[in-house]
Amino acid sequence: PYPPPLPDNSPVLLSSLDGRSGNIMVWGDGWSTQPHVQDSTRTRRPVQVPDATHFDTPQLDGAFSGRKMLTVCGGYGTMALITNEGDLIYSGSDPLPERQVAVEVGGVRFVASGYKHSLLLTEGGGLYSTGSNAFGQLGHTGEAHENDARPVAAVADRRVAAVACGKHHSMCLVEGGDVFCWGCGSDGQVGTGRQETVVVPRFVKGLHGLEAVRIACGSNFSVCVVQGGALYAWGDNSVGQLGL
Repeated sequence: PYPPPLPDNSPVLLSSLDGRSGNIMVWGDGWSTQPHVQDSTRTRRPVQVPDATHFDTPQLDGAFSGRKMLTVCGGYGTMALITNEGDLIYSGSDPLPERQVAVEVGGVRFVASGYKHSLLLTEGGGLYSTGSNAFGQLGHTGEAHENDARPVAAVADRRVAAVACGKHHSMCLVEGGDVFCWGCGSDGQVGTGRQETVVVPRFVKGLHGLEAVRIACGSNFSVCVVQGGALYAWGDNSVGQLGL
């Protein structure tokens, strides 16, 4: 069948924000093992959280009650939200340490999530990572899993402008237009020209001399737009996702 079905236990929760009200709208797969999804109903049209009857979102109560949501990220069975005060709310099968993360890093302005890892971008351009590090997708050596948000030391001296996550790889854009990738490179998605795992952020040499302005990741591929509007893509092209 086309498109090919997702593997078992790998659902995707897509989510968005109503920009006028800060309401959370979600659609896609629920997941019976998520702590805030009561069943595995697949929702084909947007529904509002917490008004959706099959979603239970206790983290929106208490300390977060009444706060406007500014950014939302849907991942593989996860959903991460940022409030107007820079706090992070996380719902999913492999939870982050919830509010403690945002407080410790000094205010999160953007979050990206892969299969079991997340990148947090702070107001000051700092980059933190948390979750699974099985493929080096957190950007540092050490533990196979990080429960706390940890700064990505390799880019600590650069102001990070944007982040993106694939299934098991990560990507960031720093001021000045340089792009770094790391994590699983089984399909060449980290841009080294080889199929290899990269555990520390590495500059994408194929973009040398170009100033990137936008980045994005698919499951096993990466793309960026450079100054002038040209689009570059690398990684898995098994179903033509690179446009080549």
